[in-house]
Amino acid sequence: MSNSTNPNPSVASQQAMASTEDRQNPPDAGIDQTSASSKKKKPKKKPGDPPQKRGNKGNFHGKRLEFLNNLVPACFWDTTMPAYHDAFPWRLPRDQDPPDDAEELAQYARAPENAEEEKKMAEVIEHVEEKIINWFSRKRSQLNPNNPFQPMLKQLRAPQGPAPRRIPIHQFYMAQAEFAPNIAAEFKRLGYEDKPMVDHINLRNVIAKEMLKNEPEEVQMRMKREVEEEYVEALERHQAGLEGLPSPDEADQAEARQRMASVAQQFLDLLQAYTGYHLTLLAGRVSSTGRLRDVDVTSLHAGVSTTSPGHLDFSRATAVDHKETLKLFSKFVAESYLAEKHPVSDATSAVGVRTTEGAASSDTVEGAAGTAEGGSGDCPDEVDFPAALSASTAAPPPTSTSTPSVSATPVPDASPVPSTIPAPSAAPDIFRSFKSPPGEWLCAELLALSESERDARIARLDWLSPYELMREDNIARNKATMRALGLMGAIGAPTTWSGASAAAGQKRKGKSGQLGSRKRPRGEEVEDADEDEDASDGEPAEPRVTRSKTRAAKKAPATKKAPALAPESGNKEWAELALSRLDDNELGAEWKALCKMWYTLEESTGFLCTTEGGELLSGGSEGDWGGMHIPGVNGLLNVLMCLKWWAKAANGEPGERWKRGVADVTWVLQRLAATRAKDPRGEEPTESEKEAAPEEEESPATQGADKRTNGPHGELTPEEEEELLADPEADQDEEMADTM
Repeated sequence: MSNSTNPNPSVASQQAMASTEDRQNPPDAGIDQTSASSKKKKPKKKPGDPPQKRGNKGNFHGKRLEFLNNLVPACFWDTTMPAYHDAFPWRLPRDQDPPDDAEELAQYARAPENAEEEKKMAEVIEHVEEKIINWFSRKRSQLNPNNPFQPMLKQLRAPQGPAPRRIPIHQFYMAQAEFAPNIAAEFKRLGYEDKPMVDHINLRNVIAKEMLKNEPEEVQMRMKREVEEEYVEALERHQAGLEGLPSPDEADQAEARQRMASVAQQFLDLLQAYTGYHLTLLAGRVSSTGRLRDVDVTSLHAGVSTTSPGHLDFSRATAVDHKETLKLFSKFVAESYLAEKHPVSDATSAVGVRTTEGAASSDTVEGAAGTAEGGSGDCPDEVDFPAALSASTAAPPPTSTSTPSVSATPVPDASPVPSTIPAPSAAPDIFRSFKSPPGEWLCAELLALSESERDARIARLDWLSPYELMREDNIARNKATMRALGLMGAIGAPTTWSGASAAAGQKRKGKSGQLGSRKRPRGEEVEDADEDEDASDGEPAEPRVTRSKTRAAKKAPATKKAPALAPESGNKEWAELALSRLDDNELGAEWKALCKMWYTLEESTGFLCTTEGGELLSGGSEGDWGGMHIPGVNGLLNVLMCLKWWAKAANGEPGERWKRGVADVTWVLQRLAATRAKDPRGEEPTESEKEAAPEEEESPATQGADKRTNGPHGELTPEEEEELLADPEADQDEEMADTM
């Protein structure tokens, strides 16, 4: 018969000690167990013996401990791990020594028989090898007890709270997903939802205890085993933290990085006190979470605090140089990471790595590791180079820190590579000499060249860094975009919107002795030979004229001014595309009316488009209003584009000065439209027509102000002109203040 009480206290003590040992070293689930008779019983404690160590007793004992101790002087994982698994097979329980009989040992070393056993073997091997690595770390620290940095470095891993405790089994049971719905249903059935909230947790505990008692014995034993395993693992982690040894666990390393600033600052300050050096610590790593790689950079400075003078802090004394230093260091960290992931020819471009900075530094790193400013992208885990050439180096999208830029010439949203250029994968051997893989646009451009031209170009490109290759790829992409728009010929010559190529490679000559003189109207006869030479833009540049030759020069006969360089066209597609880019409902009705007025004015000229620029008029008295109208993409479209950029730079809420600018441009377009209606030919009116013309109205922006003599805003006073020259950005700062 069995009795719940044991009259023999000696036997009860031995049973309790054996139970404690089983809990501290639980056998792995699914591993063959030997009979209980083969286990060694602990001897009874005698009076006078030293107290036994409490807590974690260690993971390796007996022959396992002896085996590892023999490898402490020189340990290499590629030989230590296989030798350990040969001596102690994965089926052998962790609390048992291997048998002396070879046949019996072979039973523990037999291969997995199914997929479940393969999974179990992998879990056991991974768990044991992690324990071995930690054991060697602790052993080596014990062999070097005089390490002066050990007390300081322990702060990186020291636990913040007390040692973990076992969670009650019914609470562990209550937290399991398979039992939680049943407990919630019973809680609702008993009507406990109407009870005070402070009592709910106690009521749930009572329900969990009762339901756990009614569970099968197998479930109860499983709950006990899982609670014990969780406690032992937490206790080992706490003990390892107390020892302050390095950990391969990512969570432990993340915690150490958060504490590094305060710990390393002490070390840097001590070094500075002993040596007198200015010390700056740069630390960086590439995170491995997700497909987007981040370069995390931290900088620490010795003897620097929030109250230190600025000249002692590298980040404050020379902020620009400090930021550039962090950029260069980030590039080094990124390229080192990529070289480890994809060594030699498999090293991919650093464009997929963006930079962030740790909390220890107050600066923000803009642009990183070979990316465009503020850019980021993907860094693939696997790169097949050069057969696939899958690394894309397209320009990253702009961030909030980058300066927006608006082109006066509208560009379509998509810019595909022309189909006549072969794909880069057609000839992968050509690009094997590159230090880093070139982008798809650059590859396509190189493949379109002749063999001799391509070899010469590759010789200039194959040694470039990933960042420089990304820049070349962007240039190639822009060229392909211009070709798709008809703005560039096949050999790179610029064209007009109508597709006609303009002359290239000829230098425009300035006027001799007429600095700042105004360009003459088209069709006017020129008497001076020098002005005739200036008009002939298509002629090659003349050799330099010396003073002696100038004295002997004779006047050339009068000639007509040469025609304009670029041919004109009447294609309205450019105007429709520009109008769609200018249209913005957020800018109000005045802006929409101005855009419509500009389109109507271009329509009145037949959408005349030319690449020739207009002349700069200093005042309305020096020419008629018709001279202000330069048709095409180089005319008033630029003014409207600048106004829209101005509005967008103010986050869609421009100030009063922007509105006055819109009113001024509207007033100018009204004058141009009126002049165009009077004389559709665009010719200069006669003296009688000028006298009969009514006086022009003032600009809406200047109504009510003093009458001035130079255009709608008048000329600047000498004091205003001097102030503007002294501070050219003052006007811009005032405008930004108005828009805020």
